[in-house]
Amino acid sequence: MRRGHGAQGKSIAKPTLMLAALELFIVRSTRLNTLSDYEEVVNKWGHPLKDATLLYPFARLKEDGIWEVEYEDKLTKTSKNDLLRSEVINKNIRAGFTKDIYKALQDNKQGIKKIVSAVLCEFFDEEQRSLLTESVSAFVDESKEHKLAREPQMNHFIAYLNSLHNVTSSGANALAESQALNEYFHEIYEPFPVVNDIKAALNSEDDCVVIVTGHAGDGKSTVALDIYKQLQGIPLHTPLNEPLPESVQFNSNTADKLISIIKDMSELSSGDRLDRVSRAYREEGSWLIISNTGPLLNTLRELASSYSANEREIESNVLASLQKSYSRGHLERHTLSHLPKNTVIINLTRIDNVYLGSKIFSKIINHSGWTACHECKSYNICPIVTNRESLLHNLEQTEERTRWLYRKITEYEEKLTLRQMVAHMAYSITGGLTCKYVHNHADNLNDTTQLKENYLFSDLFFGYGGPSKNNTYQSLRAIELLNRHNFSMYTSAFYEKQLTHSVDNLWAYLPDVLIPTANKMINHAKQPNSSFSRYSLRRIIYFFGTPSERNNEEHHNFLCEFLLSPNIVNYENWRHAADITSSKKQQNELKNMCLKVLLEIFSGFSSGQFSSSHDRLYITLRHPKASSVQPAQIISGSFYFDDFKILYDPEVDCPILVYKDKVSLPLTLPLLDFITQRHFGYLGGDLEQIHRTKIEWFRAELLKTQEDDNDPNEIRVLRSNIDGQVKEKKFILEDTHKRMEVLQ
Repeated sequence: MRRGHGAQGKSIAKPTLMLAALELFIVRSTRLNTLSDYEEVVNKWGHPLKDATLLYPFARLKEDGIWEVEYEDKLTKTSKNDLLRSEVINKNIRAGFTKDIYKALQDNKQGIKKIVSAVLCEFFDEEQRSLLTESVSAFVDESKEHKLAREPQMNHFIAYLNSLHNVTSSGANALAESQALNEYFHEIYEPFPVVNDIKAALNSEDDCVVIVTGHAGDGKSTVALDIYKQLQGIPLHTPLNEPLPESVQFNSNTADKLISIIKDMSELSSGDRLDRVSRAYREEGSWLIISNTGPLLNTLRELASSYSANEREIESNVLASLQKSYSRGHLERHTLSHLPKNTVIINLTRIDNVYLGSKIFSKIINHSGWTACHECKSYNICPIVTNRESLLHNLEQTEERTRWLYRKITEYEEKLTLRQMVAHMAYSITGGLTCKYVHNHADNLNDTTQLKENYLFSDLFFGYGGPSKNNTYQSLRAIELLNRHNFSMYTSAFYEKQLTHSVDNLWAYLPDVLIPTANKMINHAKQPNSSFSRYSLRRIIYFFGTPSERNNEEHHNFLCEFLLSPNIVNYENWRHAADITSSKKQQNELKNMCLKVLLEIFSGFSSGQFSSSHDRLYITLRHPKASSVQPAQIISGSFYFDDFKILYDPEVDCPILVYKDKVSLPLTLPLLDFITQRHFGYLGGDLEQIHRTKIEWFRAELLKTQEDDNDPNEIRVLRSNIDGQVKEKKFILEDTHKRMEVLQ
C-alpha cells in the first residue's frame, strides 16, 4: 500500500480506511460502503484515528489494486484527481474492496487478524497502536497477542500534544479539520481577534461577502470553524461530530439571515471557484469564503470581467487590501465596493500571531488534560511532567520569554504560521516522548535521570536534547530559524563567571524542580570541555530565571544579551500596548540616537565629529561608496532635531520616526538594534538591504519637503578640519559681481 506524504510526514489515511473496511466486513459482511459509514466507524474508535481524513483514500486506494469506487467515471474530480466530498455524500457513493479481494477475505476469515496485525505494525506507531486497544473491538484479541495493551496511566492528552508536531509519526492533529473533532482542542484554542468583526459583518443587515486568505497554517479553517459554531449556536467547547463540510449553508442562530461558508475554495477547480463566487454575489445572504491568495485573485479577475468591471482596478484594490494590517473594529479599511455586494478581504498573514501563539502556549500548560498525570506511577521521574511543572512555576514569565523569541525570528527572519508555532511548542514540552516510553524506563534510576537531563524544555525549544538535532531541524521550521541566531552561545564575562558557582550564587532564582539538574550542569561547566553545559545553563536561566529586585538590571541585560537584541524587550512592550510606553526622557534619547546614526549614514561623518550642541540632521552629496573619504560635502538639506518625534503607528505596527507629520521612517526591530549598536560603537553588525532601502527612501522623502525652501544662490558645505571637527560653511553667489562670498 503506497502512502501519500503531507506536511506532517507519511499519511495514515489509507491504512485507517483499510482497517475501517475490514471492521465493516467482519461486522456487516459488506463489500461496498459509503464515506459516512467509514467515518462513523473511525469516529467510534476515538483518538487518534478519528482525525484521519478519509475522503482522499476513498478514491486513491484504487491505485493499489484492492479497491473500487461506484460510478467513478461520472464523478467530478479536482485538479489533484480527488473526489468532491459534497458529491460523494449527496449521491451516497460507495467504495470498497474489489470482488477478488472480498472473495479472498470470505474464504479465509482467520487470516483477517493477521492482516489487521500487519497493518497496525507496519503503518502505525506504538502510541497509535496502544490507543486503539480498547477502542477497536474487532482488533482487541490480535492487539493483545502483539502486546498492545494500554498502560492504565496512559495520558491521551500527551498523545494529543505529540500529534500536533511532526518530529515523530503522530502528526494527525496538525490540521484544523482534525481539531474540529478533537475533545482537547477547545481548551487550547485562542480566538482570533478578527472573528467578532467577521461575525458582525455576516450578521449585518446588508448582505456581504467576506473572504479570508493567508498561508497554509495561518488559521483560515480555524476561523471558519469558530464562526460556524457561533452562528449555529454550537458551544465552542463542543467538538463537531464530523468535519466541517467543504461548503455549508444555514440560517444564522444569532440573526434571521442565510449564511453560506466555503471552507477552502483553493481545493475547487477554476470553473467551480468561479461558479461559487458568482453565486455568492448573485444569491441571497452573506458568504464567508476561505481561499489562498492566488486562486482568489484569478477568480475575482474573472468575476470582474463577467460584470464588465475594470479587471485591473479590481485586482489593484484586492492587492491593496491584502497588504493592509488588520485593525480591530475597522473592517471598512478592508472593504471593496466595486462588486455587487460589499466585499471584505482579510489577509491573516497581516495579523500579528506572535501574541496569539504565546497565549496558546499558556493554555497548553494550564490544560485540564494534565490531571491524568497526577496518579501516574511515573509522575516523579517523567521529563514531560518536569517540563510542565517548571513552566507552571512562573507561567506568565515563560510565556513572555517564549513570545520574545518568536518576535525576534519574526522580525529578523520570517513569520512563522500559527501551526508551526503550536507544533514547536508542543514538541518543546514533550520532546516526542510517549507515556509508554517513560513507563518502560521508570525502574532504571540512571535512565530516568538521563531522560530528565536530555528532555529539558529549555533545550528542546532550540532543537537540542531528545531526538537527533537533524531530525528536528527538518521537521520544525521554528527550530531551523532559531538556530540561525546562535542564541545562548555568548554572554559577557560577568555572567560567565557566575555559571561556575552554585545555583545559590546566580543572579536569578530557579524553580526547585530544576535545581538538581542545574547544579549538575554547573559542576560540569567547570570542566575544560564544558561548552554545552554552559549553553544549557544559559537557556535554563533565560526561561526560568527570576531575578531579585537587587539584580533586576543585571538580569535585564542578560536577557538582551541572550536574545542578541538591545531593544526587543521594549519593542515587544510597545507592540503589546500599541503605544510608546517609555518616559518622555527615554523617547527623546531614542529620537536623538536615531538622528545621530542617520546623520552618520547620510553624511559619512561620525556624530562625535560634530559639536555636543549639534541639533541638525544633514543630507549631503557624497560618493555612494561608504568607504570613500570626503572631507568636504555639499549640503542638500538640513533638518532640526526638534522637528522630529517618535510615535507608534498601528498601521505598520511599530514605532516610527516622524518629521513634521510629513514623512516617517518605520523603526523595525532590526533597524532599532542596528541604530543602538552603531550608536554605542559596535562594529560587527550590519543591516539587511531591505532596511537600507527604507533609509534611502526616507532620505529622498525628506529632501522633497525642502524643494521649495532652498535658495538657488546659496551653497552650504560640511567640512572636516584637520582636528576632525566638522563645521558648516555657507557661500552665496553674488549676481551683480558674479563672485562667491563666504557668509559663515
